[in-house]
Amino acid sequence: MYHVRRNYDFYYHTQKLPVETVTFYGRSELMELSNTRRLEAIQLLEAYGNDTRNLPKDNENCHDWTVKALGLLEAAKLAPIGTEKYWKRLIGKGPISIGRQLIEDGKPWVRKSIMQPARELPEDATFGRAEESRPIDRLDLQNYAHLMGGVKKK
Repeated sequence: MYHVRRNYDFYYHTQKLPVETVTFYGRSELMELSNTRRLEAIQLLEAYGNDTRNLPKDNENCHDWTVKALGLLEAAKLAPIGTEKYWKRLIGKGPISIGRQLIEDGKPWVRKSIMQPARELPEDATFGRAEESRPIDRLDLQNYAHLMGGVKKK
């Protein structure tokens, strides 16, 4: 899983999740890869994720970071030509809008089987550049210590 929040709030870790989780609305499958090509993609993405030079700069956010990762896959012929350019147009849109756009454009969209109501607040402080953004603060890991087996300070 890739977690990016501005220049100094960044961490990267691989985490195996089920294909369908409670946090997303659907997925787009770019192309099928052989096991060898899939391992190559994993290695490229891990190197990209661990390189702090790839962190979002200025007004960029996790969407920009992800689109650049798609460009990396495209350059290695692990994603179709035009993938980075296509997804760059979708930066700042919400998941439902992205799903609709993919369907309109004839791109693959696998909708989540169990839909939950959309969140009222954006997931990222800069999600949707047209919307009013919340201030960006550093992530206080103490607020999540109980989830990692630690004890929360009082």
